Amino acid sequence: MADCLTFTSPSGLEPHKTKERKERFSLLLLEPGEIYFEDFSVFYYPYNVPEEEAIKRRQRGRLKMCSKSILFDPIDTSFPILKFPLRECLRIAHWTGPLLSKIDTKGDVLVIESKQVIEMKEGNIVAPYRFIREKKKYLFSFNFVALGFVLPQLEQLNRASTLTPADQLTMVNTIVQSRQSKVTFNTSWLEDFYEKIVIETSAKRITPLVCNPGRVMLTCSRLYFQPFNNADPCPVVKCKLSQISRVVKRRYLLRHVGVEIFSS
Repeated sequence: MADCLTFTSPSGLEPHKTKERKERFSLLLLEPGEIYFEDFSVFYYPYNVPEEEAIKRRQRGRLKMCSKSILFDPIDTSFPILKFPLRECLRIAHWTGPLLSKIDTKGDVLVIESKQVIEMKEGNIVAPYRFIREKKKYLFSFNFVALGFVLPQLEQLNRASTLTPADQLTMVNTIVQSRQSKVTFNTSWLEDFYEKIVIETSAKRITPLVCNPGRVMLTCSRLYFQPFNNADPCPVVKCKLSQISRVVKRRYLLRHVGVEIFSS
């Protein structure tokens, strides 16, 4: 199986129908070669204000964990997406507030101290990014997951950002391979449970300016692609073999490891 896939003529594709997302996040907001892992439901609290004021001004959204940055995407699109490059982060740690703090009720508050934050798509308008170079702290309270599960992963990625580019790439690739090796294709997405599985492997779906890794499964009647992350609006892409009109070998990164699939 090829390492990368390109689907042409999407009329033959069968994306699984899901509720339309209102998030502004896109893989295009990441650096070239950066990997998006997963996200978490959080509340963002301003740091340098009284606690009562911070609670009034809190923002609910998703905290995106990526290989070179952390992004906060508020549900309220009037606020900008905040991007924290890991190389600019001075500290990522557990925040312990005052004894009777109303913010730190469960002990799952993360503090990010950064020298720079990038504001993007304020008001859901595509415009030049704002680079704010200021040493500042940001608080995030996790809603449905324990901080102890997220913090070690963020600390590991933060350590990787302090290495030389070559060592950082090696460490990030090790983290990526470790995470992806634990993921298998979810067979509940099969259209017919009587489909015979021919092969399952890892691959990358290539679209303009975006490379999204995932799992590919080929059955006797369909080709499936399940991304490792939830960046796509559909959790799985399905293509009937009967609708595939042509399969062409392609080069990807100067290697003959690509396949372009044309569907009718």
